[in-house]
Order: sequence, then C-alpha cells, then structure tokens
Amino acid sequence: MKKIICLLVLVCSLSFHSIQAQEKDGFRFDAVIMYGLGSGVADNSNAPDYNFRTQEFNALFNLDFGKLFGVGTGLGFSRLSGNGFNSSGDFFHRRTLLRVPVLLTMIHPITEYFEFYANGGFFWEHIRKDEFQYLNTTIEDLYEGSSIGAQFQIGLLINLPDNLDWNESRLGIIVGAQLSGEYESTLNTQDLGDVYTASIVYSFTF
Repeated sequence: MKKIICLLVLVCSLSFHSIQAQEKDGFRFDAVIMYGLGSGVADNSNAPDYNFRTQEFNALFNLDFGKLFGVGTGLGFSRLSGNGFNSSGDFFHRRTLLRVPVLLTMIHPITEYFEFYANGGFFWEHIRKDEFQYLNTTIEDLYEGSSIGAQFQIGLLINLPDNLDWNESRLGIIVGAQLSGEYESTLNTQDLGDVYTASIVYSFTF
C-alpha cells in the first residue's frame, strides 16, 4: 500500500509541474470506459504464494473542474485466474470481483491532438464468486467479503478526428498498478498485491 501511495504522489507531482501552464475553461463531465489485462500475485499468510492473470472492465464518470484535476467514480468488474498449490494439492483458482472506486482524476491537453490522463485513489472491492478447482473436488466461496484497496493509472489519449468524433471522443492506452486489501478464510489470510494492468480506453465528453 505504501509503495502505491508514494508512487501516486510522485506521478501527480511530476504531472502538475509539467503541464501546469495549460488551463481549461469551465467544468467538463466525461465518461471513461476501460478494458484491460494484467497480472499479479496472491500473497498468502499460511500457504505458498502464486501468480494470477486478470481481466478488467471499468466504467468511470469524471467531473473535471476546468483547471487541472477532477474527481471520478463508477463501477468495475474483474476476473482473475491462476494455478497454485497448498496442503490439499494443486488447484486452479478463479475469482470475480466488483469494485467501486473514488478517484482524483486528470484529463489534460498536451497538444491539439493528445491528452494526458491519470487517476489515483481508493476503491471498495467485493468478492462475487470464488472457486478453487482441485483434481477431485471444487471448493466454492472459500474467501468472502469486501476490502479496501488503492490504485493509480497513467496514460495517453488521442483526440479522434472530426469525421469519427462524437461528443469530443478520445481513444488511448493506460497502464496502472493496484493493491487490494486482505481476505480471510479459516486457515489463511490473502491479499492481491502488486497487480499491474494495461488497458484500452475510450472517453467522451457529455
């Protein structure tokens, strides 16, 4: 958690100093839709750690204050899967999650055609389904409940040309990192640490 918060502060500071000379007029309300792929590590207290892959879909709504920063929230869904082992044997793990973020955001012009995008903040996350598949059995909902995590993302958006444009549309790529809170089972505590993603982004202004 400390690593992500420190990196978030550093990124926002550098971004502010590099583009603070540019200003926008008035408020702006944006929708941001993301689809991303990534990987991470399931960190266990009483079992071996293992790697997992993740797919994410996020829909955010951003209120831009007209200068540099805005605020955003929305809904996110993610699905992770990975192979590991514990005292019961080898398993395939699959989990789906629901997420509600609260973010400090930035969508700011660099040139006529490019915009800088960043967000950072915290999210509430809830396990919707959890499944461990062993050779002869499947255990469901071993981990349940919700947690609080932190995230940041940074990327570049391209303004679409006039013949494709719809309400100031933008298309881009962002990369990010996140850290979830802890989930507990009877014999183990698990957190999803060092999750890194790359996402395709579509954004438009209302």
